[in-house]
Amino acid sequence: MEKIIIIDDSVTLRMQLKTKFESEGYEIIEAEDGLMGLDTILHHLDASFIISDINMPGMDGLTMLEVVKEKNLASSARIIILTTETSDKMKERGKAAGVAAWFSKPISEKRMVVLLDLLDKLKP
Repeated sequence: MEKIIIIDDSVTLRMQLKTKFESEGYEIIEAEDGLMGLDTILHHLDASFIISDINMPGMDGLTMLEVVKEKNLASSARIIILTTETSDKMKERGKAAGVAAWFSKPISEKRMVVLLDLLDKLKP
């Protein structure tokens, strides 16, 4: 079973994604901010995907992903950002940190289907 690490400070969003992705056969691991996300990634180096928000308390998602890349912690995981941020500067920073795709919040049921299709295409 492939693992997805979901890192977001919204409990509601994590539950929404977890419910949908588990019904598609993925194992879900959750973290509520960048610091917990970093620790979670360290304990689940075999995760296939990391889905992260940017704006979170403690450590933001882009800083977390920059640390992950610098330390080569998730070299086989595909990284997807799910955020309200849309600036080109942030997207460039994300790309430099290894982000494969950028999705905007809020995420509808239809967009979750698009996200699931993307996961199928990005599978390692």
